[in-house]
Amino acid sequence: MKRKIVNTIMCERIQQLQKEKGPTYQRIEEICGISPGMMSKYIRGTHLPNSEVVRRLSKLWSVSMEYILGDSNERSLYATNASLIPGDYVNVIAEAIEKGVTADEIRDMVNTIVKIKRRN
Repeated sequence: MKRKIVNTIMCERIQQLQKEKGPTYQRIEEICGISPGMMSKYIRGTHLPNSEVVRRLSKLWSVSMEYILGDSNERSLYATNASLIPGDYVNVIAEAIEKGVTADEIRDMVNTIVKIKRRN
């Protein structure tokens, strides 16, 4: 019997996010470049994902790495800057997401908005 080596919060969050957002464990393993069966090991808590796998899961599910790791209850990738974004820009960002703008492009948009707001 394998002994659990990771915190249960991370295990539960990986399982919850996969159920909510998909895709299948097999497809996630392909996307993250990990061996078949590793997702089950992460959920059971017998193996820890490395930082690159956590980064890829974060990007795949559009949640913060801190949320996956159990270090934060805030899912948003942009939680730290959210309060600095004026309300009218929130709609622009939401529209960009709907049009398929990538997470990196949105991050750049948010950072630009925050810089402008801090100057004023």
